Amino acid sequence: MKQIQTIIIDDDESDITHLVGFIKDTPQLKLQNTFINPLQALMNLNNVDLIFLDIKMKPISGLEILEALNQSAYSHIKVVMTTTGSEYGVYGWEHDAVADFLLKPYDYVRFMRSVHKVINSFNYVQQRPLKNYELVTIKVLEDGAYKEYPLSQLEIIYVEAKGSNVEIFTTKRLNPFRVHQSLISFQGKLSNELFVQVHRSFIANMKYIDGLQKSRKILTLSNRQEIPMGEMYADKAKECVMQYKKDHS
Repeated sequence: MKQIQTIIIDDDESDITHLVGFIKDTPQLKLQNTFINPLQALMNLNNVDLIFLDIKMKPISGLEILEALNQSAYSHIKVVMTTTGSEYGVYGWEHDAVADFLLKPYDYVRFMRSVHKVINSFNYVQQRPLKNYELVTIKVLEDGAYKEYPLSQLEIIYVEAKGSNVEIFTTKRLNPFRVHQSLISFQGKLSNELFVQVHRSFIANMKYIDGLQKSRKILTLSNRQEIPMGEMYADKAKECVMQYKKDHS
């Protein structure tokens, strides 16, 4: 694979210096340029494959740059978002361009995990057609009336039981959809090739699972968010996730 042409957009010079050192030690990446001014960066995107993009910047934020990329001729560029807070993770999943999140501070091992995700995303686009899963239609009570939402199963990150309801966390919006339905009933609508139950109250999409920590009974998602993992579900969840990652590597 050819070197991935890379730029950094970050208004913190110390963060840029930190990242430049990692990139220079990574033969898969070729550093083209660094930008403190995000507006200047937007005018220098020719032949760029990958952007390491800080979120909190002025005069425009990394999220605004992501929106601009999505609506431009540069929508093919992959993005690794760098941030000091994980609260932006779900937002990033609304964009196919986002390959990963780096939560500051990070070490070289975590950096390389992001690089491998970028490489895999390029290979996935070039070699593997996206599998279609049946749409899930949900009914949500809004302003006193029920409204139907068709959801792609690939958009569902995880589902949490809340009493007699479920909350469905998706890439479509920051707040979850709240549906009057049991977890078992909703699970019956989902593909077992894509979803696994990790707790009596949680079902997770294996596409977004980044790690399983059985000792802490914690499951980590790609945006660094953590959800609990029940002891009786841990072995089966680990087996399913490993097989899924193997099939999609």
